[in-house]
Amino acid sequence: ILFSVVLCCEFIPTLSKAETTDFRYATQLIDSIKKISEGIDSLRVASTLTPDSLATDSLAVDTVAKKKKSFLDDIITGKNKDSLIYNLKTNKVRIFKDGEINYQNIQLKSADHINIDMATRDVEAYGMPNDSGKTTRPIFVDKESEYVMDTLRYNLKSEKAKIKSVFTKEGEGFLHGKVIKKMPNNDINIAGGKYTTCDAEHPHFYIAMTKAKLIPGK
Repeated sequence: ILFSVVLCCEFIPTLSKAETTDFRYATQLIDSIKKISEGIDSLRVASTLTPDSLATDSLAVDTVAKKKKSFLDDIITGKNKDSLIYNLKTNKVRIFKDGEINYQNIQLKSADHINIDMATRDVEAYGMPNDSGKTTRPIFVDKESEYVMDTLRYNLKSEKAKIKSVFTKEGEGFLHGKVIKKMPNNDINIAGGKYTTCDAEHPHFYIAMTKAKLIPGK
């Protein structure tokens, strides 16, 4: 009963500015609780079997938990200025206020709201209104490219990203796009795009693109 209660509750640690968190800890905690819970269930089943059934069917109960593959191939590290919530029931992580996460060769920073779905491996990030009333914008860094956007959806497994209202430097100019889809090979599909050498937030001149595909290095 104790472990059933634990699985249905939220584990809510709050991190200070200087702390760095390892999100694999959450998966280890979930796996440990599930293994203990499965072990208890197996013992309950075993207690209901007769000696004859145990003798005739040695495979009726398997009390050894199978080793499951970890949630990720590598460790996610990160930091934030407010709170971080692990929800063991939904298997999701929520990060608030100037959040930053690092995973392999990608970095997401300056995000005031980050959601991580540990089951689907989806990462969602967006800003929130600050004291001046202006909505903050997360920054996504992938290798040598940096994107400033309103919202981001990124899958840690497929490495595909969908970015809305994005601004990034590309070559000698700047790329604006209403919606950008980034593929695993770094090709970029753009809808409602603008390319310009003007560095203003709202460029004075630009080449408009209804739909376009950008292939880095070509």
